[in-house]
Amino acid sequence: GLGFSPDGRTAYAVVRNPDSATDRGFVFVIDATTRQLRSQVSLGTTSPTAAVMAPGGSTLYIAGSSLNALNTPSPSITNFDTLTATPGLAAIGLPIAAEQLVTHPNGRLLYWAFPSTFGLDEYDVQQRRVVRRINLPRLIQPRDLDLTPGGDILLVRDQLGQQAAHIDTETGETLDTRCIPDAPGVAVVWP
Repeated sequence: GLGFSPDGRTAYAVVRNPDSATDRGFVFVIDATTRQLRSQVSLGTTSPTAAVMAPGGSTLYIAGSSLNALNTPSPSITNFDTLTATPGLAAIGLPIAAEQLVTHPNGRLLYWAFPSTFGLDEYDVQQRRVVRRINLPRLIQPRDLDLTPGGDILLVRDQLGQQAAHIDTETGETLDTRCIPDAPGVAVVWP
């Protein structure tokens, strides 16, 4: 995962380190103008799978797996404070480790996809828990996620790149599903 500070001068690169039991992931803090590494922060036993910057740039949310009380990997969310450069475990024991995250413009909600279960989870960062499962039409195995600038519609592209769904974020209802043959590999919403 890669995130930037609001002014674009600092980049935060989240990387996995599968060869270590104690430092399973890192956040590299990089000066984007000089391309120099400012610091390297260990995520400890958290192995990252996805990351997204919160609106305002004060927090980087990192999905992955962290070691639980039984010393076994459990799906988790870590929040990395960009002001103090410190990570903290926000939640552990989630249903699955997300492969992609998107944050709502309100900064309170995260969404992640489960390709194998035809669904999305909505996670409240203040409550530190999944607050809703959003079911998708049977044809959509979610892969790429994005939100409209106002956060009212969640755009979901399927695993095979042939279908897209528009989800109302307030109700969780599917507004429509469209066929997009020969679709591009990435979807981006222009503000």
